[in-house]
Amino acid sequence: MRKLFSSGLLLGSALFVGVTLIWNSTPAYAQRCGKPPLPACPTAVPQAVRDPIHPNLSFGESAPFLPIPVDIPPTETAAPPPPPSTNTPVPPTSTPRPVPPTSTNTPLPTATATSTSAPTPTITPTPFASSIVLNELLPKARARDWNHDGVENTNDEWFELYNTGSTADLSSWRVDTGEKTLGFTIPTSTTIASHGFLVYYRSQTHLALDAASQLRLLHPDGSIADAIQYTQLDDDRVHARAIDGIGPWRLGCAPSPGTANCQLEANAAASFAMPYFRETIASPTNSFNPAVVMTNILLAIILALAMGFFGNLLNDAMEAHEEHVARLLGPITTTSKHLRRVSLGFDNWMNASRLAWLGFMIKLAVILILYGAVLAFLDPSFGFITQDGLMLIIALGVSTGLIGLVDDIISYIVLRSRGGSGVIRMHSGNFLVVVASTLFSRLSGIVPGLVLGSPAGIEEVNDPGVGKYLDVLGILATALVALGAWFLAPLFSNNAWLNTVFLLIFAAGVQTAFFEMVPIGYLHGKGIFQLNRLVWLALFAALAAIFLQTMLNPNGAFVSAFNSPNMVALSIIVLCFCVFCTGVWFYLQRLDKKTETA
Repeated sequence: MRKLFSSGLLLGSALFVGVTLIWNSTPAYAQRCGKPPLPACPTAVPQAVRDPIHPNLSFGESAPFLPIPVDIPPTETAAPPPPPSTNTPVPPTSTPRPVPPTSTNTPLPTATATSTSAPTPTITPTPFASSIVLNELLPKARARDWNHDGVENTNDEWFELYNTGSTADLSSWRVDTGEKTLGFTIPTSTTIASHGFLVYYRSQTHLALDAASQLRLLHPDGSIADAIQYTQLDDDRVHARAIDGIGPWRLGCAPSPGTANCQLEANAAASFAMPYFRETIASPTNSFNPAVVMTNILLAIILALAMGFFGNLLNDAMEAHEEHVARLLGPITTTSKHLRRVSLGFDNWMNASRLAWLGFMIKLAVILILYGAVLAFLDPSFGFITQDGLMLIIALGVSTGLIGLVDDIISYIVLRSRGGSGVIRMHSGNFLVVVASTLFSRLSGIVPGLVLGSPAGIEEVNDPGVGKYLDVLGILATALVALGAWFLAPLFSNNAWLNTVFLLIFAAGVQTAFFEMVPIGYLHGKGIFQLNRLVWLALFAALAAIFLQTMLNPNGAFVSAFNSPNMVALSIIVLCFCVFCTGVWFYLQRLDKKTETA
């Protein structure tokens, strides 16, 4: 129609008048109307007409349409005059007059002097609401019927959406647990009110949140609206935003599907609101997946075989080259002797005052506070200038101190009961181990981190015939104290600080026992390996399986286990150990060949 009108001057005055009459009765926006059965066009353009397909586009009145300039006044009849004999358009008169408007208030389209069509409105895509976010997540449901279907099972897992803006339409939005996984499409006509909540359960979405580590909210076009990378928690515990919609993600809030977050703290956390270790160390109340347990047992056996082989290789090489190794370790030995002289000077002064026990306690307290202050940085929310931060330092100092001393105390008691003797001395040099393990934990992302470092050790052992069993006794004492604290932890669920202390004792005990079982010099593992290799293999595999199941890999079965930073970090540690042992062995072997040829 628009092309017909723009070429009217070329077709003659009669046809031009006919076109003019047609346009006088047809408003400009009628070009968007269709033939029946489409609805009839309105008689006037209302202000800010909303396009139902694109609700954010507004079609409203702006500048009025201009009338068509013609040179022939309207005739009394609607019939057009016969066409002229030539194709030359009728020239306009010197004073073009507008055609009088029709009886309606509809503005008339503007005539153009060229054949170029007038531009049509550009329709832009509807922007998606930016106010919708993931707000709360319960990835492991076991002991509560959250979806009220009468059964307590994995179908009770849920996530919550929150709207920080005005009411929004979520039709065809999607939620998934990764780029290559199946997702859940939100049903058509689903809306979420302003500052409202929307909760979906696994029985609706079929998303296995307990087997994943991320959750993504996607726009209908596949772009990401919001996402969270999360760790698996104890049963019926949540990741939640501290402030609905905008706050940082935190642990320790009581689950609140469909209501405001973090109004209550789980496990009486109001007295100690630092739940990092409580949430990342598995408690005895956890339900263990048999496939994951079998995976961890298999991995533990592989670890035991690898560490046993390469550790024995290193020991044999070092024992065959004791003098050369002593020279290589000379600077470290010299520094250690200087530190020991300072410590002995303090001990002699306290002994002269008959306060040797007080001197030992003072040194132990100082070292444990330093240990706790460094290890506290494993908690991302740690801060010195808070009451909770100081309580966390004390909790870490108590737990590492107990685990670091229990094997020495047991060995001392056994020696004295059998007529032997020994001296427990502080090992301040182990502080470097604490610093190094903490840095490695933060850089590698391992959760909850390596809680390592023994503040003391037994020396000057007078062996009455039980010395070869002291390493076994030390490992068993450490493991039993750790497991005892683990089973006691749930009894203190109403006291967040004590609950944290017992879980930290367990974590420090299992990790210390695991690394002490490595069969190299100055560790219990070497003595046990030399005593009986089968006993060493059984103990190491059992401790490694517990370590993996409760801290490093509580949820990963087989190949999926190595998708977590924890297992990647452990793989790096084991690989570095094997490479180091092999490198030392090759170096000492080449040294022997050079000596033979010299």
